[in-house]
Amino acid sequence: MKKIIVILVVIFGLSLGVTIINLFKPNPEIITEKKKDFLILTNAPKGIETIIKKSCYDCHSNNTVYPTYAKIFPVSLLINHHIKEGKEHINFSLWETYNNESKKHILEEAIEEIENNKMPMSSYTLIHEDAKLSDSQKKILLKWLKMQIEKI
Repeated sequence: MKKIIVILVVIFGLSLGVTIINLFKPNPEIITEKKKDFLILTNAPKGIETIIKKSCYDCHSNNTVYPTYAKIFPVSLLINHHIKEGKEHINFSLWETYNNESKKHILEEAIEEIENNKMPMSSYTLIHEDAKLSDSQKKILLKWLKMQIEKI
């Protein structure tokens, strides 16, 4: 029993130490690659830009805004995993680097995810309520995304 308590104290101590270190780290620098960014290259209207930035860019761009709680271990691991995974699917900051076939595929998948209420993820909108897409926002966004596919 004493070994279990010692192990738990060590784990708690390490977690606390990692959290304290993370609290003093500044948020990673926001990287703006305007020449490659999706919203700039598609000349997105302000309304579309607002929707996409609120609902997509934290996980799917180099412009993640990390909340304070993202520095708390092990929450930081989960958040960074989600962001890494999101960027593997699409990184809007690197839109120019995708070929036309990839761009179409990415937009088609985005449309499907939005239509099936899979994006933005419920685990994200649980904490970021302003990222939830209303029916009217979905309709506007889906129409605009379909127009972007036609332009490619």
